[in-house]
Amino acid sequence: MTESILPLLGVALCATALLQLLLWSGQSLTQWSHTRKQFEISREALRKQIEAFQSEHAEATEEIGQWNGYREFVVDELFRETKLSTSVYLKPVDGKSIVGFRPGQHMTFKFDIPGQSKPLVRCYSLSARPGDDRYRITVKTMRRSNSEAGSGKVSTFVNQSLMIGDRIQVKAPTGHFFLDEGSTAPIVLLAGGIGITPMVSMIDHIVHTKSERTVILMYGCRNSEEHTFKDHLKEVSERNANIHVINVYSQPLAQDQEGVDFQLTGLISLDLVEQLLPNNHFQFYLCGPPPFMNAISASLIEWQVPESRIFSEAFGPASVKRAKTRSDDDSAASTARVQFTSTQESICWDNQFESLLELAEANGIVVDSGCRAGSCGTCQTALLRGRVQYPNGMQVDCDSGQCLTCIALPDGDVELDA
Repeated sequence: MTESILPLLGVALCATALLQLLLWSGQSLTQWSHTRKQFEISREALRKQIEAFQSEHAEATEEIGQWNGYREFVVDELFRETKLSTSVYLKPVDGKSIVGFRPGQHMTFKFDIPGQSKPLVRCYSLSARPGDDRYRITVKTMRRSNSEAGSGKVSTFVNQSLMIGDRIQVKAPTGHFFLDEGSTAPIVLLAGGIGITPMVSMIDHIVHTKSERTVILMYGCRNSEEHTFKDHLKEVSERNANIHVINVYSQPLAQDQEGVDFQLTGLISLDLVEQLLPNNHFQFYLCGPPPFMNAISASLIEWQVPESRIFSEAFGPASVKRAKTRSDDDSAASTARVQFTSTQESICWDNQFESLLELAEANGIVVDSGCRAGSCGTCQTALLRGRVQYPNGMQVDCDSGQCLTCIALPDGDVELDA
């Protein structure tokens, strides 16, 4: 009897357990369904919060004037500084505020010039202090040179044809040449020709912030006809005891008066710098034409001025030629081969060239370029194979898998999508 009941009891217990399991499962499924719905609601709420934050952040970014790529500006004012140079004041077409910058930095411009098949890209230093509601650049008409393809086209257009109301595509301020405001060391500004523009930005900023740092500006130009910001700098130096301006004319005109229009005749050189300074314990800022930049930079190093205290602008023809960086030695670079996809040519690298862009141009291969100093990004080209290096001290903003051909040097065999 007992043996016959046991199987039935086992079946009953199993049935009871199964029923409890089904009831628990039903409750769990119901609870999970409810939890899932709550999770989806929370996730949707979080998504909306993120979108709201991003939208608010984007609006805040727009309010302070930040932008990516090119932004349209309108010529608000034109002022003739000399017979060859013009200051251009620019305001954003959208009416929103503009982003600040560090005194000495530059902007990249895209000019649509009649007769040109495509826009021409140029970089110009800002020539006014930060803090205004518009930007100012000062452009000097450049004399054409066989070694500078396209030189003079944009500067001539700006000085002869640009009008108030014209629109220009502009990138936000950038550049690694700017006033070191973290230091209190005295400053020597060495400017040649239109290289005076970033120096004016620095001086005006120092005056505006009431800084007491000693500033000595040595400005070299031909004569009074090319003396940019002459009256402004004279007034600034007269009103501020820490600002000293020394004008050096290389070819004074008959009416130019020594002691009034200029202080010295000749060219700025290390000998002159040594005569005027008690020692070399200064920060040196350089901007000017090629012979000026290269000679002064080399001389300062020979004078045992640390490179960390020498700052120089780096625009195309105004670039300081720095020593090339190699992975092993020059012989390895000289045996490198550079392949271009457009022609399928494999060209042996020659150390006479300063960059891959120069090599391309010498072999009839067209590569877009603008500043020719790694600042504007116009020459950015896909690096399909191999590696490149850049001049010592050069900081490069470049997309992954790309290189800036205007300053890049091959580090072994390379292949470019050009």
